[in-house]
Amino acid sequence: MAIVKYNDSVQGFLPSDINVLRFIYQRIKFESTESVDVVPFFIDVNQLKIYIEREIGKATKANPFDKLDYLNAAKSYIDSEVQLYKEVHSERLRRVKSACPDDRSCFFFWYRLRTMASLDLNCLVFSLGSVSGNRDRIEQILFLVHYFDARNVMLDGNNPNYFEKIREDWLAVRDKGISIGFLDKNDDVQCGWVWKYISKAMNDDLSLSLPLTLNSTFAMNPSSSEEEFVLSLGFIDISGKHDDTKRRVIEKCSRAWSQKKYRESKKDKVPINTYVSEKAKKILDELVIAHGVSIEIMLEKLILDTKKR
Repeated sequence: MAIVKYNDSVQGFLPSDINVLRFIYQRIKFESTESVDVVPFFIDVNQLKIYIEREIGKATKANPFDKLDYLNAAKSYIDSEVQLYKEVHSERLRRVKSACPDDRSCFFFWYRLRTMASLDLNCLVFSLGSVSGNRDRIEQILFLVHYFDARNVMLDGNNPNYFEKIREDWLAVRDKGISIGFLDKNDDVQCGWVWKYISKAMNDDLSLSLPLTLNSTFAMNPSSSEEEFVLSLGFIDISGKHDDTKRRVIEKCSRAWSQKKYRESKKDKVPINTYVSEKAKKILDELVIAHGVSIEIMLEKLILDTKKR
């Protein structure tokens, strides 16, 4: 064990990993009976080290006027917290990546953890910022996992399987197979239209209303078609309403989209009511099959091609 020297500093004992530093600081907050500053989600490593140095005495209870004793206590505390982080958290971080392999599962976990934080009386207000994609959600998931691990170990003396509970809930939702199957992630227009439809349905139909925390704690403002795709699926997944209700909304959305596309396909076209001989109809049917198009498209092609000749 390295000998602590009089000219050492608390910051010199601290690691540089931002996740470990967050874990240590959050543990200090829970060990302290005093009110301490909130750690911003976006913070420089060196600034966080300053925060820890300023607050670590509340956890060690060491005499600040005996510098060597104070530094020894700080180093011992930091070493034990780093070891606890390795034991408790390394596996959890691996499980986060394993549990959130795609955008849809990531959204589910992110929403549930943020809702847990907003309803937790012991949870200080986090400045997590906005979300513009899956990477941001993963970062916030890891941040909140750090928070709940630190809180649970401190308050409960163990590490309750809150994460496993969310995972079980997600698997139950996924296995029901209730999703917007017709939604194409690569169709920007469709993603935007479906997002507006789903979000309006959630707001208009009280039976589909989401928890108050959705709007009061963090707003959903997709900044891209990819986010519109994720949120459209996510709203269905996180809604606690009956499965039949979810299916009904998806079915109505699908019909409305199909009607929209049908109306657009008929734009600038006029109906033709006429009769043709059975022989002409048979030839037309053969042409339709041969070209793999509808009668409407085949007739229009024949007319236009004749005009060109």
